Amino acid sequence: MVVVLPAGHPRAGRGPVHIRELADQTWVEDNDGSAALLHQHAARAGVTARIDLTAADLPGKMALVATGHAIALIPRVLTCALRTDVTTVTLVDPPTRGIDTITPRRDPHPSAGLLLDQLATAFGPPSSRPRRAPAD
Repeated sequence: MVVVLPAGHPRAGRGPVHIRELADQTWVEDNDGSAALLHQHAARAGVTARIDLTAADLPGKMALVATGHAIALIPRVLTCALRTDVTTVTLVDPPTRGIDTITPRRDPHPSAGLLLDQLATAFGPPSSRPRRAPAD
């Protein structure tokens, strides 16, 4: 997870930022899961994240960030699709989300394992390895 900021934000272009440095900011979220993740991360640091705005979807969330009304938490995998008038900053000890998959227990597709490995490599930290349930 990374924080999205308007391009001209004072923290733009800086190295990893601790959530305490962003505690006084107005946040926008577009779903309960991201809001809960943000609140939990802030609480672990002893601060409160003020989610004052709600967007219907990711484009709405990014529009509020781009216009300087708020900052937002998004999955790192979405950074390649961001608008040019926003930027991201990484958090110190950022919150994370997992990618879960469901595959058939018997006779899985022959490419399923390779796909899971590629997803884990592309979207996970360098040390990530897919966790698979034991085969029957």
